[in-house]
Amino acid sequence: MSESILCERCEKNNDIVIITFNKPEKLNALSVEDLQELDTLVEQLHEDKSCRVIIITGRGRGFIAGADISKLKTASKEHAMMYSRWAKRLYEKIERGRQTVIAAVNGYALGGGLELAISCDIRVAAESAKLGLTETSLGSIPGSCGTLRLPRLIGLGYAKEMLATAEKIPAARAAEIGLVNHVVPDDELMEYTLALAERIACNSTTAIGIGKRLMTDGLEMDIHRAMELETLMIGANYGGHDQREGMAAFMEKRKPVFE
Repeated sequence: MSESILCERCEKNNDIVIITFNKPEKLNALSVEDLQELDTLVEQLHEDKSCRVIIITGRGRGFIAGADISKLKTASKEHAMMYSRWAKRLYEKIERGRQTVIAAVNGYALGGGLELAISCDIRVAAESAKLGLTETSLGSIPGSCGTLRLPRLIGLGYAKEMLATAEKIPAARAAEIGLVNHVVPDDELMEYTLALAERIACNSTTAIGIGKRLMTDGLEMDIHRAMELETLMIGANYGGHDQREGMAAFMEKRKPVFE
């Protein structure tokens, strides 16, 4: 692991892993190498059953201020498409993984940084954070599913406005349109996010992972197919360790011990 991306266990709760982008001098702008490194890290964490919640944040004034333009400004079409494919695969892994992933948006989340944030399950933003789909101000378009995930998250009208204006909207406005879940004072961002992660870590990661996939896949299906898929997954879940343990613990008035 390089110094560009840091990974550590939460000291208070080892079920929680914190990934920190660590290029504050570049506002944590993403390179292809960063995407590859994060991809490897996400794969490793998905295989780690002791990891229940992942928090992604940035050091300094940027969560992630988009792609590293210094490396993309003269890129070939082939290179740009390669970057797009790398990012799409990575963000889909984040979206569909078994763990809950929380974006702790500490500063600028722009372009590809916003696209990473909206692939996470939950977004907590510091009051000073700014979020934007800013590619059109550079004569480009979003290439990491921003044109697909953002309308599903906040609605087509708001998404088109963010695309067309390329404006960096404040955290309070982002909360109004459903782009972020919570807005907190800057100095309380990690404390709030960790408390949220601890509440999530108490529940079944297996059940959460199944529920996440049902929600994601269900949006792409008609309601009848989605309902049948939900029924099938209920059947697959019943009889498993977490379902048995969770209900037994409820009846015995004790804390469950989930896998």
